[in-house]
Amino acid sequence: MKLKEAFQKLSSLDLQLSDIRLLLENRYHINFNDCFFDDGPEIPDSDFQKIYQLLKDDYPVYYIIGFLDVLNVRIFLNENVLIPEVETEEFIYDYIFKNCDLNDKDVLDLCTGSGFIALALKKHYPNAIITASDISKEALQIANKSAEYNHLNIDFQLSDYFDDIHKKFDFIISNPPYIPNGSQYLKAKYSPALALFAGADGLDAYRPIFASVDRYLKVNGIACFELESPNADTISELFKDLNPDYKTEIINDMNDRSRYLVAFKIKDRQE
Repeated sequence: MKLKEAFQKLSSLDLQLSDIRLLLENRYHINFNDCFFDDGPEIPDSDFQKIYQLLKDDYPVYYIIGFLDVLNVRIFLNENVLIPEVETEEFIYDYIFKNCDLNDKDVLDLCTGSGFIALALKKHYPNAIITASDISKEALQIANKSAEYNHLNIDFQLSDYFDDIHKKFDFIISNPPYIPNGSQYLKAKYSPALALFAGADGLDAYRPIFASVDRYLKVNGIACFELESPNADTISELFKDLNPDYKTEIINDMNDRSRYLVAFKIKDRQE
């Protein structure tokens, strides 16, 4: 198949040009600019037809190419992990990098998934001591692959929330499952349900995490949790009910939606 014809077919799917470029350059090793010339190169027809059908069925481009380059790290991806959201990237870059010094600090990325948060933090804070945990062995395998590729030292732990975590941290960050079961607004049929859904009200992950976080956070430590925006007030109130002695704030994303809960541990409850 001629490249120009393939480009026209991909464009008919309403893909972003950036996604088409990624696909052509990484799947077929073709210069994107060649799409606009009649004598552009041929691409394998059978492979393209397979990829075209996947994309037509809303299969993510990043699962096809298998990686995402973001915040100076390469994150490998497959159907066992979620594709990092731009809002998560924004929070790391605009809030954490600008407000926190994590070098020489103990850091936990709870529910690490692809490992994106842990790796981005380790890249920016090379002296941070970072643990990344998840309940999924498959997720940890691909996260470890990314760590090895980027030459970053992360301690990966298989754990159901805090169950197998045995130390305290200066900084805890978590992007847990938070989508209510049966949500009509989510189109992510190829993404891992384990990383998305959290009960009828979307709070089944927050409940055990919020109930336990104080035992794993040092005095003057900070805990950050990604939120589902429509549920942000409910999630924030749940945290305050379980941790009334914490100072909290909500951070909005680029679309002015409530996106992160940031909680500051002021004192040790045993004092």
